[in-house]
Amino acid sequence: MGIKGMNEKKLNISYQSLQTMANDSATQWHALHQQVAALGVLQKRVLQILPGELSSHCRVTRWQQGQLTIAVNDAAAITGLRYNSAGLRDQLRQLPEFSNLTQIHFKVIPLPDEKPITATHHETQEIKQARILSSSAKTLLKEAISDLNTNPAAAKLTEALSKLTGS
Repeated sequence: MGIKGMNEKKLNISYQSLQTMANDSATQWHALHQQVAALGVLQKRVLQILPGELSSHCRVTRWQQGQLTIAVNDAAAITGLRYNSAGLRDQLRQLPEFSNLTQIHFKVIPLPDEKPITATHHETQEIKQARILSSSAKTLLKEAISDLNTNPAAAKLTEALSKLTGS
């Protein structure tokens, strides 16, 4: 077999490998889509049972081998859910989708539409507070300067305070 025949064979193998990978990917995407759809159905069922004030904090994230995992975006809500988990488990078991439910896990995880507070947010708040304090301090310093201007012995202090306020 010549070089041309070897290249064709490599090309053919590569094409078959790509085709196999594409078929596998399509199968995996289909399976993933089915899992997401199933979780959506389970989410609706769980929300029907949860009290209204708790349902807005919860999202079903996993259902496997009789174990349900619910993401909760609030520590207070998770405490209430853990306290009532046995009753919730019993109610869910009455539904056909959860007939083999053995355990419920709760995890604190921010929900996707939630914007977590970041360090930048805190820094921004601190900077705003510092600016407010700074403008208040500037006003007080200017008042002190005007009071000191009447006292000739405080000329150096008046000069230093003027530099601080930028006047």
